[in-house]
Amino acid sequence: MNHIRALIKRNILLFMRDRSAVFFSFLSTIILVALYFLFIAQMYRQGIGSGAGNMFSDSAKNFLIYLQMMAGVLILNSMSLSMGVYSTIAKDFESKRVDNFLLTPLHRTELLVSYLVSGFLVSLTLNLLTWIISAVLIGLLTGYFVAFSTILMAIVILLIASAISSAIMLLITALVHSSTAIGVIGSIAGTFLGFLCGIYIPYSNLGATTEKIGSVLPYTHLTIWMKQTLLILRKRKSTQWSITRFT
Repeated sequence: MNHIRALIKRNILLFMRDRSAVFFSFLSTIILVALYFLFIAQMYRQGIGSGAGNMFSDSAKNFLIYLQMMAGVLILNSMSLSMGVYSTIAKDFESKRVDNFLLTPLHRTELLVSYLVSGFLVSLTLNLLTWIISAVLIGLLTGYFVAFSTILMAIVILLIASAISSAIMLLITALVHSSTAIGVIGSIAGTFLGFLCGIYIPYSNLGATTEKIGSVLPYTHLTIWMKQTLLILRKRKSTQWSITRFT
């Protein structure tokens, strides 16, 4: 157990000290946020206006749009952050350091567990910080705050998303053994997942073929689950939908 803890600490420190790896882990998120502010947000704003009329104020519309964006950002983060950690870990394979580890009393299973837990902890921790900071900023910018129960439910989804991402990225790392290849895979995967999983545009707007492909990807279901969780509205007795506003 001490071996695993020591390796987890070592893997996390290696990643955090590599500033370029940390930056590129957030690159897909930065691109997504830029796309939202350039044109995706306007598309959602028009959809809310045509579907709900004057039911929502401008601040409420912005609140919904920001939550749509954050749902995609958080799920995409779970993948890209795990990928960033494993791009650093892949250097162990490139330098044959893994072989050196296996010459010690360290068991192969302990090594794999340390890699898996490292990716999970980094992905979850940085994603939680992103979620908490963004929830506060959205509240300050719009005057609407996410309910505490919704925040907790989103954290549960992030736990599952980080666990799934870490497992998938560990498998890719074990097969590829190259930090450069993993970085390329991460860039391509971030772009394709953005479209296939309904992160950039609503999943219902995708074509039939794209929907079939996206339906087999876990990130599609995580994105839908996250959006449904963040966009739940309260229903008053008058059957009108509203969002709780804190003043």
